[in-house]
Amino acid sequence: MFYFLTGVVEHLEKNSVIININDIGYQVTISEITYKYILSSISKQNDIKIKLYTFMIIKDEIVSLYGFLSEEEREIFTQLISVSGIGPKAGINILSKISHENILTAISNENIDLLSTVPGIGKKTAQRLILELQGKLTKFNLNKFHNEKNFKRENFMEAQEALSSLGYVQSEINRIMAQIEDKNPNLSTEEIIKTALKLFANKKF
Repeated sequence: MFYFLTGVVEHLEKNSVIININDIGYQVTISEITYKYILSSISKQNDIKIKLYTFMIIKDEIVSLYGFLSEEEREIFTQLISVSGIGPKAGINILSKISHENILTAISNENIDLLSTVPGIGKKTAQRLILELQGKLTKFNLNKFHNEKNFKRENFMEAQEALSSLGYVQSEINRIMAQIEDKNPNLSTEEIIKTALKLFANKKF
C-alpha cells in the first residue's frame, strides 16, 4: 500500500490532484482544504512539488487513493470512515469543511452543532461520530481539550472555519489564531475574523 507520494503537481481540481512521479501520473482524491493549500502554493511558484500521505481503498476492483497533508489528518480520515454510515466520500467531505484539528476538538467537546454543519451530516450522525470516536482518538490526547468547553474557544473555532472557507491556508490560520489569542483571548467571533483579515492583509504573522 502507498503510505505517501511525493511528486510534481501535474493537474489540480477541487477534489483531486494528479501527481507526476517519474512520468507516471497518480490521481489522488483530496479535501477542499488540501486543494486550497495546493492552489495557494501554485500561485507562488511553478512546478510545485508536494508530499501527500495516502490511504488506498479497493472496492469493486477499483483502486482509489486519498491524500492528506499530514499523517495526523490521514489517521483521522481512517477513523472517520470506521464509523458506521461514514464512507470515504463523507470522510473527505467532513475534512473539507472542518480542519482535522477542529474535528478533534469538536469530538472531545461533544460539539454536535459544529459537526452537523457539514452537508450530509445531520445531528444524529454527528452524535454517532462523537460516540464512536471519543474512545478511539486518545492517541491525539483529546483530554487536553475537555477544559476548553467555553465561549472563548467556540469563538476561535468558528473564526477558523470562516477563514478556511475564504480560502486561507490552515497553517497560516493557526499561526494567526495563536497570535490573536495570546494578545486578546476575549474577542467575539466577528472581532477575531476582522483582526485576522487585517493581519493577513498586512502579512503580520
